[in-house]
Amino acid sequence: MKIVLHIGSDKTGTTALQSYFAKNRKALLDNGLLYPKLDKTNHHECLARELLTSKQGTAWQNFHTILSNTQKNKKIIISSEMLCSLSDKYLKLLKIWLKEHQITIIAYIRDTEEYLESGVMQKLKTSKNSVEFKRLYRITTSIPFFINPIVYQAGLKNLFAFRWKRVFDEASIILRPYSKYDWIKENLIEDFFYHLNEKIVCKKNIEATKNITPTIEIVYLCSKLNSEKAPWIKHEFAEVMTQKLHYIKGEPISSPIKRKFAKTLNKIICYLFDIQTFEYQSSKFNYRKFSLQEIDIKADLALLDYISYNRKQHEIIKQRTQPSTNQPTLNTQKHETD
Repeated sequence: MKIVLHIGSDKTGTTALQSYFAKNRKALLDNGLLYPKLDKTNHHECLARELLTSKQGTAWQNFHTILSNTQKNKKIIISSEMLCSLSDKYLKLLKIWLKEHQITIIAYIRDTEEYLESGVMQKLKTSKNSVEFKRLYRITTSIPFFINPIVYQAGLKNLFAFRWKRVFDEASIILRPYSKYDWIKENLIEDFFYHLNEKIVCKKNIEATKNITPTIEIVYLCSKLNSEKAPWIKHEFAEVMTQKLHYIKGEPISSPIKRKFAKTLNKIICYLFDIQTFEYQSSKFNYRKFSLQEIDIKADLALLDYISYNRKQHEIIKQRTQPSTNQPTLNTQKHETD
């Protein structure tokens, strides 16, 4: 059986691909591609989690059942970005568990500077309140580049490719840049299938959407929201601010020296471990560090925009639900008839 392992990496449109696979299961299957449903999610993280226990649980048992009931000429797609970060120990175990099958691994690699920015924003998004946000913001922006852990995480990120290459056959690993300028037809889904020598089987939902990164003040406002009782609040708020009011991150949080150091470190690592590299078309930003006071002010202004937007939406809904005053009443219609 031919198995395709889509392993991420993280922040490279994995969710968009998984959503496409899940929504087009029937069309894929009709064209010889099986995207198995192992639980309620659109991905296969359950396989990766059980792998970390070194025991084949329910997910792997279901997977083996699907394998045994699937025709040999089918190709199975497994997708989980959690696979990307597996250590050598678990990669070797994965190879043993799939030893009877022909494996192809595909992964997308993001620009190092974008990995760095993503790491900083992800750290700030974990803030549970404004005090914690301010503490994390000082830490992430003030620690010098040569001892900053987030800078090293970004610079060393592509080592995952070396680990996979060391365990699996290098010829079976496909690395692609996460950059629309390098994709087939500038489309992630088209690019994915093209490099697996497969054709797009369904045009439905072909536009690969991605999570939009909000501005720093929106992340700060999210940290103020108590999401323990209603976890959807943060997501709903961020979605409105980015997609409706266009509070989309532009300026980088990391200083130029941190970004340059992370990129240089990545180039050294890729050279030493013979990892494929890509040249990315990067945007030029005028870096300026925001003070916490400035973030506070911007957050207040953004909150006013949010309140104004909600009021307008409420008025629109109110107008739609109210009966029109221009419609003649029953009595008026009766007199006109008389």
